[in-house]
Amino acid sequence: MPCDFQVKSALAQLKQTDTITISPTGSGKTLTFYIPLLFNGDQITIVISPLNILGAKNVIQLRDRYKIRAINLVASNKTDEAYKDIENGAYRVIFVSPETVLTDERFQKLWDSKKFMSRIFNITFDEAHCISQWGDSFRAEYANLGFLRFKLRHIKFHLASATLPKLVLDDVIYKMNLRKNDLTIIQRSVDRPNIHIAVEKMIHSISSMRDLDRVLQLEELDGEPPPKFMVFVNQRRVGEDLCDFKTQELSPLLRDKVSGEIWGLMCTDAAGMGLDIPDIKLVIQWRYVPSLCTLAQRMGRAARGTLEGTAIYLVEPKYFDTVEKEMAASGKRKWDPDDPGGNKLPTSQVCDQLADAGGIESDEEFDEDGGIGEEGDGEIAEDPAEGTSAAVTQASLLHVDIVERPAPQKNLPKLLPSLKTGNGSQYEVDMMTRPPKPRKKRKIKIASYTMDDTDVKLRTCLQNWRKEQMVKEGLGDDQFFGVHLILSNGILDRIVDLVHHSKLLDVKTLSEQTDWRHATFYGPAILELCAPFSRAPPPRRVLPASNVLQPISLNTPKADQGLIQDPAGEGSTISTSKRQCSGCGSDKHISKDQLHSQLTVLNP
Repeated sequence: MPCDFQVKSALAQLKQTDTITISPTGSGKTLTFYIPLLFNGDQITIVISPLNILGAKNVIQLRDRYKIRAINLVASNKTDEAYKDIENGAYRVIFVSPETVLTDERFQKLWDSKKFMSRIFNITFDEAHCISQWGDSFRAEYANLGFLRFKLRHIKFHLASATLPKLVLDDVIYKMNLRKNDLTIIQRSVDRPNIHIAVEKMIHSISSMRDLDRVLQLEELDGEPPPKFMVFVNQRRVGEDLCDFKTQELSPLLRDKVSGEIWGLMCTDAAGMGLDIPDIKLVIQWRYVPSLCTLAQRMGRAARGTLEGTAIYLVEPKYFDTVEKEMAASGKRKWDPDDPGGNKLPTSQVCDQLADAGGIESDEEFDEDGGIGEEGDGEIAEDPAEGTSAAVTQASLLHVDIVERPAPQKNLPKLLPSLKTGNGSQYEVDMMTRPPKPRKKRKIKIASYTMDDTDVKLRTCLQNWRKEQMVKEGLGDDQFFGVHLILSNGILDRIVDLVHHSKLLDVKTLSEQTDWRHATFYGPAILELCAPFSRAPPPRRVLPASNVLQPISLNTPKADQGLIQDPAGEGSTISTSKRQCSGCGSDKHISKDQLHSQLTVLNP
């Protein structure tokens, strides 16, 4: 039974007006795309979606639940035959990306087909806030979707989102060229009372991940699987590193329980927006995110349906208004906005925590290649008042003596547990010097070019290789991430660019220039695959010897300093004439608009 807002949205669309549907995450906005299909004969709806995975999910839902044929146009099935079927009306719902709608020539031909255009009911823009949030920087095609209004004047638009505050809504209306006198807005409160939201200040360094530990509390589950959770990060690489780190940190009791079942995800928006996973009980946002729309979308993944859930926003202390006031009131050093480590605990508080935990902790840094650290991460927990620092690494439940050290210097030492001493109840503390953090390799800038047949064949080979690799790895049935588990489209395109410009030299170059986390493992196979498509590097341009000017010797007599031998060796000389005024010819002054010197070639 449809809800009231779903019925109102469907009626507005059937009345052929532009419609905007605003409703909370998980409330069933997608149903407003399909209800009109039951009342408009055999007409077609085009759904413009930001993520391919959303289209794939909806195609299965339409086929299994409603017996409606649909297609999700992606790189693997965008064939001439598929476009011909679309034009002939084989599908009633077409899921497509903004890039395909605006740039694919075959889709442009569909706009010119009277047969196809006569059957279009409307164009629906899923996650419409992306038109405002992404169009200015991330995906420029979103900013150009408004041109469809001028090309398709008689086609109505339907926009749906859970995050359209007034400022964003006005921007979307403006960019999509919607006329307010022909616009219906169905707006509900986007409050989710079944999600309990908490904002938590980080108290440990980011690289140590202790703040994530105290929220997830996986170690306190006594071997039982945790409730399903999602941890959202702002960069894909950070999510991969967090997942690897937490997997390694699992206690033996939990590690034995891991058997292929998904307990939680470390992910970006690509694994969150629009996905209907009903039993997520905990959502964590790792670090500050500047967009309120993005934050609401991520927190909205929790507690779909009638469940109750929790959303926790873990934020660095520098984003709290009270931090500088607290520092000023206590007489401590001023808060450094570039320090990602958060508000450090005094040594006395660290000791109290260690007494309860029975071990030592670690704010150990992991660099880009080996762990979770980002640029600027990894500072040792430092006490600005006491001038001391305590390194923390996970140890056994044995007693550990905490050693006070002098004021920190530029190259801070670290405390690491080493061999047990005499009675077996204490650890030695070794002093080690933190090595300088290696600089990342600068990325090669690829000039724009037109792909030729060799590039297209290489791209096809790479696409086939990753499909075959999915089968070899036993991941062929994965419908969530698909081939992107092995090699994403972005990295695949980067490899093609590097091969085209003869820049892919070895596995090290592949890793540095693509940031592909599997580069070391799959690198030799990729280099072997790319070898037949490699090109000879362009020859370096060498200037002829005659174009090289000889320097003037400082020991040249003054009488000869005005003459320079011609490098061509033909006996001519080059002379620098005296500066003269262009008006009167005097050498005592010059005109302001005259050049300071002139070169003349004197023939002998």
